[in-house]
Amino acid sequence: MTTLDMDLEQLIYRSELSPTFRRGLNGDLPDLLEQARRLNAARRITGLLLVYQGCFIQLIEGRPDQLDVLISALERDPRHRNMNAIGRRKIKQRAFPDWTMSARDLSADDERIHKRLDEAGAALPPTMSYSGVLRFLKRIWAIRFDECQFVYV
Repeated sequence: MTTLDMDLEQLIYRSELSPTFRRGLNGDLPDLLEQARRLNAARRITGLLLVYQGCFIQLIEGRPDQLDVLISALERDPRHRNMNAIGRRKIKQRAFPDWTMSARDLSADDERIHKRLDEAGAALPPTMSYSGVLRFLKRIWAIRFDECQFVYV
């Protein structure tokens, strides 16, 4: 761990997709990820983004000042609305250190997706507690969806 990684925080938020957000391989997510990865690498921010049931659920990790800059930009981003923080915590190490931004779009009406989610016991917790959503995200990222075309690692 470098000195840059000693003062870390993790934030999880949920927001609603904008009605104009286009899903799928030819939609908005690939461009969003390219931009996020470039900016996050420069800011030493890691995390993941889930598109699920008409929402973004995102976990981001980094230095508090860098998270504040990112959150300010996210609040103005027209691709989503009604951004609500689920929680923000100090962390000793990153949960997803290798990803400047990983993403999965589980919005598709694909039986393989729903079957794998059921098998893994991955259901979004109804209370949206920080620990419940963190557990849910870790389960989602542990599932192998190799043949599905919605994983952007």
